[in-house]
Amino acid sequence: MTGGHDDARRLMERHARSFYRPAMLLPARSRAAVVELYAICRVIDDLADLDGSETALDRLDGLRAAVVAGDGSDPLAHRFEAILGHSAPARAAMVALIDGVRADGPGVEVADEAALLAYCHAVAGTVGLMMVAVLGARDPAAQRHAVDLGIAMQLTNIARDVMEDARAGRRYLPATDLALAPDRIARCDDTEAALVARATLRALDAAERHYASGWEGLRFLDRRTSLVIAVAAGLYRAIGARVRAQGGDPRAGRAVVSTGAKLAVALRAALSVPRRRARAGAGVGELRDGRP
Repeated sequence: MTGGHDDARRLMERHARSFYRPAMLLPARSRAAVVELYAICRVIDDLADLDGSETALDRLDGLRAAVVAGDGSDPLAHRFEAILGHSAPARAAMVALIDGVRADGPGVEVADEAALLAYCHAVAGTVGLMMVAVLGARDPAAQRHAVDLGIAMQLTNIARDVMEDARAGRRYLPATDLALAPDRIARCDDTEAALVARATLRALDAAERHYASGWEGLRFLDRRTSLVIAVAAGLYRAIGARVRAQGGDPRAGRAVVSTGAKLAVALRAALSVPRRRARAGAGVGELRDGRP
């Protein structure tokens, strides 16, 4: 990502369709920050996942060092500093994100639920922490809910992409739920598919628990912003509902939510946003730590 804001917006439009349209309804200042932050996180993920070369990994290491130092010497670090550089928790979250995606790759086989949740926190809960800062939630209690929403969305991704990940040599469903190697998942027979489905549905159950907490966090946002995040979360949640409707069968194909269903989900989400909590706590720059 070497271009300006328009390039960042196009990147988000291309890769985050479920979030892009709701995000365009955010207030102008937070909308611009969200677009920039998404683009930075997307580039980080692509460097580790799509590229994965030594050059790309060296770039990630340089970015990490620049974020820690707060010197903006790396172009991505400079853009991050412009958005969130004043926030020590946000810097810690960005470092954790870089560490998380750098450790992610072919050959990953998650051991248990604790390892799964730690992974989801590293690659998505951290994004929630940074998002809550740019969205203007000023109560420190909002952080936990933001982390949970990020984890819920990542669990949804995992449930949707079980077969795609297996073909890439990855298994994020815990071994304690599914003792199959990725190559067996990719070539599963009926018996093995049933085991994969059961583990997938367990991941969706975990996602629902985290969505519930994330939903409660909407109380910390202003009305307009909470509506936007509610719609985006509802659309992601609908992907999980579609996977569940397929029985969690890894051979059923990638879960897709129709346009009509998306509109219904958006309407239901907008009508059920919890009432805003009274303002409390310090500003984002004063938050004490970046942990959930």
